[in-house]
Amino acid sequence: MSVVQNLLHQRQVEDPDDGDRPISGLVAEAQARGASIEDLAERAEMSVPLVGKLDRRLIRYPSIPLAAIKALAQALDRTITAVARYLQGRPRFALQARYWANQVPTLSTQEDFFDAVRNDTALSEERRQHWLALQSREE
Repeated sequence: MSVVQNLLHQRQVEDPDDGDRPISGLVAEAQARGASIEDLAERAEMSVPLVGKLDRRLIRYPSIPLAAIKALAQALDRTITAVARYLQGRPRFALQARYWANQVPTLSTQEDFFDAVRNDTALSEERRQHWLALQSREE
């Protein structure tokens, strides 16, 4: 029994439970776990463009249904709280993007989750209906 306890303690020291550790990005979190944005989108039953918008926080947090936050948390093996905290942050530019302009680039305005789902051409009709069905429950 003490051998098992020692192994568990050693594992906790080497890899502490980081479920509530701040998330630097949804896609970055997936990549740290060996998954691509495509893998994350598939696991969360979303599309790559929708996950990209959520990753960049281009969707207004109050419009995101709890089911979407739960799906992302489960896909990332993180807590709902950690994902929710991340999604409440300020919008950000795409990582590794290059901007060649005379003016400072601006971010587009945040959009409603359900509008993003409605306008997402990469989302299958089945998944679109799944997410849109939540809109009436959220109101």
